[in-house]
Amino acid sequence: MVGEPSWKGFDDIPYLDARRSQARHHTFIIEADCLLDQVKEDWSGFQEGPLFDDVHQVVKEYVSSQLNNLLKDVHKERKIVALEGSKSDIQSLPAVSRAQVGQFLDEIQRVIPTIGQRELNASVQVISKLERARTGFTLLEQLAQLEPEDLDKLSDLLSNWSVMEASLVLDELDRRLKLIETLERLVEDPSSDELHEIQPLFEAGLWIFGPEYEGISFASNRSLLTVVEKFLGDKLTGSLRNPRKRPDFVALPDSTIGIYSRDAYDERGEVNGIGKLLIIELKRGGFEITRKERSQAQDYASELRKSGKIQQGTVIVGFVLGSRIAEDALVEVQEGKTIIYPRTYSIVIRQAHARTFNLLKKMRELRKEREYLDPEVETVLSRPSQLSLSVNEQS
Repeated sequence: MVGEPSWKGFDDIPYLDARRSQARHHTFIIEADCLLDQVKEDWSGFQEGPLFDDVHQVVKEYVSSQLNNLLKDVHKERKIVALEGSKSDIQSLPAVSRAQVGQFLDEIQRVIPTIGQRELNASVQVISKLERARTGFTLLEQLAQLEPEDLDKLSDLLSNWSVMEASLVLDELDRRLKLIETLERLVEDPSSDELHEIQPLFEAGLWIFGPEYEGISFASNRSLLTVVEKFLGDKLTGSLRNPRKRPDFVALPDSTIGIYSRDAYDERGEVNGIGKLLIIELKRGGFEITRKERSQAQDYASELRKSGKIQQGTVIVGFVLGSRIAEDALVEVQEGKTIIYPRTYSIVIRQAHARTFNLLKKMRELRKEREYLDPEVETVLSRPSQLSLSVNEQS
C-alpha cells in the first residue's frame, strides 16, 4: 500500500522489464508491518534507515530468487541464443573458460533481469575475448583454484624439478598422449578418409613398438620405398595419392606402407650400411589380416633384400596392423633375419597406453571428477550447424 505498484525496487533498479509478458503475469505483495513507523506521511515511500535497509535487502533477494526460478527457461533460451552468436570465439577456449562464460551469462541475467538480448549477445563477445586475453592472470587463478593437497604436490614437484625440466617432460608426455587419442579416433573407422594420415602418426609414434625405436635413430627411408613401389607395379595405378605431397610412404586403396631404418656402424664408428629395417603396413579400419597379408609383408622384405640396397645381416622387422586377425595368421613368422608380426590396432593402442603408464586413462578419470562443464555452452558447441532460436521479448 506504500508508493505506486511497480517493478522498480526502492533503489530504482527494476526487477523486470514491465513490457515483458512475465511482468504482467506476476505480482508480489510484501506484508511489512515492522516498517509502519518508517512510512512517509503521504505514503509515497519509506523513511530510510537501518531497519528499512535490512527489510529492503531481504525483499530484494527473495523477489530476485523467485523471478529467477520463474524465468529459468527464458534465461536458458536467451543464453543459448547469445552463445550461438559467439560460437566461433568460444570454441577455441579451454573447458574451464567456456564454463566461466556460461556462468557469467547466468549471473548477469540474475543480477540484471532487464538486460536485452542484444546486450546479452555483446556481453558474450566481450567476455569470451577477455577469457582469451587474460593470460597474465591465468597462473594466479589456477593457483587459487587448487585444492590444498594439490598445492602440496605442486610444492613437492618444484622442490625436485626445475620448471624447464618439468615442462620438457610434460611436453613430451603431452605429445604422446595426444598421439594416442588421435590414433584411437582414426584407426578403427572403416569409413575414414584419413587412412593415409595415420602412417605419419605412427612415424612419430615408433616408440609404441618398443624402446629401441625411440628418438631419431629410425627415420623414413625413401630409397627403399622406391623398391616397394616398383615391386607393387600395377597395384599402384590410380591408387597413389599425391606422391609428391606424401613421399614418405606408399599409399594403396586399403592400406599404407612405411619403411623406417637405422644405420649400422663399423668398429671405427663409421656408417657402413643399414643395421635394422622396420616395415609398418596399416590396413583400413575393419580390415581382417589373413595369411595372405602376412605373406605380402614377407614379400616386401624379400624384395628389399634382392635390391642390393641392404646388407645380408640387416634385420628386418615388419608389423601388419588391422582391426582383426584371422586364425591362420595369428602367429608371427620368422625367416632368417626377417620377422613379421600381425597385430590388431586394439593391441597396439594398449601397448601405447602401457608405455605411457596408462596416464591418459587416469587423466580422463580425474577430469570427469574435477572438470565442470556448463551444459548450455557444451550443447551449443556440439551442434554441427548454427540454430536460430526465437526469443519472445519486446525491446
